[in-house]
Amino acid sequence: MSGLNKGDIPSRQDWVVTATGKELAKPQQEKKGDGETGIPAIDQADRISKKIKDLMEGAKIDAVLGCLNRKALEEFLDNFVPRHDGAIVYLDFRDFKPINDDYGHNNGDEVLKEFVRQINANFRTTFEEDFLFRFGGDEFVLVCQHTSQETSFDDFMEKIREKLENLKIKVMIRTSKNALEVGVGVDYGMTGYFAAQNKDEKPNLREVMDLADQNMYAYKEKHKTASLARR
Repeated sequence: MSGLNKGDIPSRQDWVVTATGKELAKPQQEKKGDGETGIPAIDQADRISKKIKDLMEGAKIDAVLGCLNRKALEEFLDNFVPRHDGAIVYLDFRDFKPINDDYGHNNGDEVLKEFVRQINANFRTTFEEDFLFRFGGDEFVLVCQHTSQETSFDDFMEKIREKLENLKIKVMIRTSKNALEVGVGVDYGMTGYFAAQNKDEKPNLREVMDLADQNMYAYKEKHKTASLARR
C-alpha cells in the first residue's frame, strides 16, 4: 500500500480503512441454515459484530464532508509513526462566517464540500499518502508525506504552497430571490517533520501541528495587513 507501511499505525483498521472506504477483509458469504432468515445464528452474530464495528469506524468520518474528523486526528497524532518526512498544514477559511450568517449553514456546507473536493483532487488522499482531517467548523488539518525521492524536501514543501495558493473555493448558492456565486479564501500554516528512525523515536506531531497553527495565524495576519494596505 503506497505511503503507509505495516506498523505505521498500531491499530490500522481503526481509521485507515474508514478513510479509504475499503475493507481489508473479504465480506462473509451468506449461508443458508435454520431460522427465519436462513442464516445460521453464528453468522448472524458475526454480522451484528461487523455492523457495530462499522458504526464505530464511522464515528471517525465527518458525516457532512466525508473526510476524517477530529477523533481520527487525535488518534493520528498519538499513534502515527512516520516512515517518511512530511508536513502538517493547518487551514482556516477567510470570510466564511458571513456566508453562514447571510445564506444559511446549508450553503456554508456547500462551500466546505467544494473545499474537500479540491483538496482530494490536488492531493493524494485517495492513495493514502496525504490525509485531510476536519478539526472543527471551518478549520482543517492536512498531512502530506514526502514519499518520492525524485524531489527535494524544499521542492515538496513549495509544491504544497503552490497548490494551496491556487485554491479557488467558489460555489453557486440559491436564495429565495436569486442565485449568486460566493467564494472564500483559505489561510494556512505549514510545518515539516522528519521520519521516525524507529517506533520509539518519532516526532511529536502535536507540537508540529501547534507550530503549523501558529504559522497559519501569521499568514492570516500578513494577508489582513496586505488587504488594508490596498484600500
